[in-house]
Amino acid sequence: MAMENEDRSISLLVERSIESINEAGIVDDKVILDDASYVKRPEGPFDSLALVALLAELEGAIESELGVVVSLAAGLGKVSQGSPFATVGSIKRYVTEVVRAAQQ
Repeated sequence: MAMENEDRSISLLVERSIESINEAGIVDDKVILDDASYVKRPEGPFDSLALVALLAELEGAIESELGVVVSLAAGLGKVSQGSPFATVGSIKRYVTEVVRAAQQ
C-alpha cells in the first residue's frame, strides 16, 4: 500500500474511532472531527477513561484493517513535548508514526 493511501486509511481509522467513543455514551461532549479539535482534557472532552477506550478502539482497528499490531499507550506518558492525544490532528500524526515504526 502506498504511503499516501495508508496515511488516509489511518486518518479515517482515527476519525471512526473518535466517532465511536463520541457515540459510546461515556463522554458528555463530543469531539468535532477537525484536525484542530481538542480531544484530551483539560481542553477537550475526553477524560482518561474515554482516552483509554479510544486507544483500545484504535489498536483493534489498526490490527484488523492494516494487519499491524501496535501499542499506543506509550504516548500517554509524553508530556514534555505535548501529548500526542491533544488534538485530532496530533492523534493522526502519532498513530501514523507508530504504525510506520511497527512496519519496519
